[in-house]
Amino acid sequence: MSTGVMAFEMTGQVTHLLPVIVSILTATMTASLLGPSIYDSLIILKKLPYLPSILSSSFAGNQIFVEDFMNKDIQFVWAKCTYRYIRHLLSLNKKFRFYPYVKSDKNRILLGTVERTELQFLLDDYLRKQKSKLTKQNSISVILEEDENEDYESYEQTSKEMSAIEVNIYSI
Repeated sequence: MSTGVMAFEMTGQVTHLLPVIVSILTATMTASLLGPSIYDSLIILKKLPYLPSILSSSFAGNQIFVEDFMNKDIQFVWAKCTYRYIRHLLSLNKKFRFYPYVKSDKNRILLGTVERTELQFLLDDYLRKQKSKLTKQNSISVILEEDENEDYESYEQTSKEMSAIEVNIYSI
C-alpha cells in the first residue's frame, strides 16, 4: 500500500488513486488468506526470533499498571538535605552509583543525577572540616552525633556545597 501511495506522490497523478488503492487492498487481503508472506516464511524456515502478534485488548496484561509493581520508596538527594541524610543514604545501599537529584523533599521533580563518589567526597570534606574544628575530641562519631542537632545554617552550607558538586541535569 505504501508503495502505491509513494508512486502517486512522486508522479502527482492522483486520477487513478482510488482504483489502485482498492486493488492493492484486495491483493493484500487475498495474500494474507493464502498463507504467510514470503518474509514470514523465511523467518520461520531460518528459525529467527520475531515479534509475537499483538494481543487483543481483553488480555489480562492490559489490566496491570506501573504503580502496581514500581518501587515507591526511592532514595534521593536535594539541595538542602543534611549531611546525616547523605551519610545514611550512602550506607543504605552500596550498589547504587547514581542517586536522583530532585528539586526539594516535598516537590520531587527530577532535575538530574548525582554520582555516589561526589556525595562521598562531599561528606568526607565536611567531616574533615568538622574534625579540624574539634581540638579536644578526636572521634568522628561525635561529629556525626552533632549532625543530628543541625540548625538552619548547616542546611544553607549543605545547599551551597551541593550546588558545587557535579549534577547531571536532564534536559526535558
